[in-house]
Amino acid sequence: MDNFIIIGKYHFIGLHLCSALLEKGLKIKGLSYPGFSVHQLEEKEMVFGRNANFIDIDWEQRLKQIKEGETIIIFDCYTLDKLDDLITAMQEFFKGNRRKMPKKVVAICPVTMEESQNKQCVKFFSEMKIPYQFIYLPTIYGPWQPENFLFQQIFLKETTKNLLPRQNEYTKDAIFVEDAVEEIIEQIKNQQNEAILLRSAVQKHWQKCMDVLNYSIDYVEDSENYFAENNFTINVKNKNRITDNLALQKKILKCI
Repeated sequence: MDNFIIIGKYHFIGLHLCSALLEKGLKIKGLSYPGFSVHQLEEKEMVFGRNANFIDIDWEQRLKQIKEGETIIIFDCYTLDKLDDLITAMQEFFKGNRRKMPKKVVAICPVTMEESQNKQCVKFFSEMKIPYQFIYLPTIYGPWQPENFLFQQIFLKETTKNLLPRQNEYTKDAIFVEDAVEEIIEQIKNQQNEAILLRSAVQKHWQKCMDVLNYSIDYVEDSENYFAENNFTINVKNKNRITDNLALQKKILKCI
């Protein structure tokens, strides 16, 4: 299989993606977004341990790592507070590169991404003549979910009332992170669609998670129509019980 560079190696999806690819015996080169701090960095570094297939690279070394027509570059922008930062990061990543082009770039984005932001990214890739793929995700939950997501808030503050979803948190659907990452890898390998939306095969998955957590909020389900909802859709099977998925999220949280 192709070689991978993952930007956002310790971000929520990036961390799980690195781990899943390493489990397949693949060599991964990971780097962090410049200027972004990583929460629980020491604990996340232990996820990979001393795996010889994981190479930690500095931002300044990024262009040297690209193999013409072979490297797949993955940007984990799922938890970026401002998706405008993604556009800046992409422009910065390829700054000064006019020779070695990757096989393709994959952007992992929330389904709530604004269409104007998407168009800016597409324009950039088109001008650079770089093949690209966007994979849009609903709420993703599981171990290492960021603390500003509602499920993690509930685990951290079990007696606190009036918790609400974070800004742009998608409440129409949810997928367990290990299931989502497995499908992401499959879609990257297939290379059939430039834009893909992952949906859970479980109806009202987000609400069912809330039912398992036994937590109710005075909150109206998001009724906004997002442009990403109109893309080619892949239904992702939930391999374990929702109860077990959430139990694993809580267990990892207690260990850190």
